[in-house]
Amino acid sequence: MLVKLKKLRVFLILSSKLKTLESLRIFLGMEVVKTESGLCMSQRKYCLELLCEFGMIESKSMATSLEPVIVLDSIEYDNDHFLADISGYQKLVGKLIYLTMTRPDISYSDGCLSQYMHSSTESHVKATLRVIRYFKGTQGAGILM
Repeated sequence: MLVKLKKLRVFLILSSKLKTLESLRIFLGMEVVKTESGLCMSQRKYCLELLCEFGMIESKSMATSLEPVIVLDSIEYDNDHFLADISGYQKLVGKLIYLTMTRPDISYSDGCLSQYMHSSTESHVKATLRVIRYFKGTQGAGILM
């Protein structure tokens, strides 16, 4: 039986453009690593790219993604002004939302920050940059399957 399957596979490869897949390493930007416990999916490279993009490679890592007692509001205060161009904030939050596929630990932070995508202030940007600094210490974190 096994010999027949091998012959069929060789026939399909030679007669058509069938390609055999090797072991899975990268899928939709997610790195897949085989461990003793199963498969670990992470976005380590994407986290590193975010740290580089925002100049935070040398920054100190954070233990939590948001400050424990943070109060985010959509009201402008004397020391916290609305952003003139909110598109940069929206792109940044969108990148963080993409990371929640393999990083459920930032889902709450992303949910809080995405509420203010249309009325963003400077404090929202600071909170978002803190989430990126959180990646500094947890780059390889992911989902074990």
